[in-house]
Amino acid sequence: MAGHSMGGGSSILAAAADSRVRALITLAAAETIPSAIAQMPNISAPVRLITGDQDGIVNWQNNTLAMYNAGRPPRQLLLILGGCHCGFLDSNIPFCDSGSLPRSEQLEITRREMVTFFDLYLKPDSGLWQEVWGPEQADDPQVALQSDPGIDPSPASYAEPGAGPAV
Repeated sequence: MAGHSMGGGSSILAAAADSRVRALITLAAAETIPSAIAQMPNISAPVRLITGDQDGIVNWQNNTLAMYNAGRPPRQLLLILGGCHCGFLDSNIPFCDSGSLPRSEQLEITRREMVTFFDLYLKPDSGLWQEVWGPEQADDPQVALQSDPGIDPSPASYAEPGAGPAV
């Protein structure tokens, strides 16, 4: 399931109400009545919240960040640097905001991030786990990422007394 702006907030409400939803992506999701933020803990599917840091319509700190903080893992917040609210649209509309990142680049990032996430959870293609949750995800200089997979994906070693090393 996916949605943009008020449709993003509405998709949160729908995903919270329907356990058949297997993955959710929002684009610059807006708060709704009833509250999409309040429904985030009720979503059982993996969530990827995508927004732009130059959104002049839906403030990402008051909306997307609040949604991320209210949600439970697995969850991600992808902040497109220079991205704007209307940069998620295929064409410009009058009186819409704009960011410093060209629309074509914002759309390319958005499409790549949506396809990878949905392929992982809807196909499923476990080979994409590293691209979605691994350290490679943080390599894009145009994206700031907050990520909580609900597990620690990094290797860890420990030794129990007398048991020898274990991984």
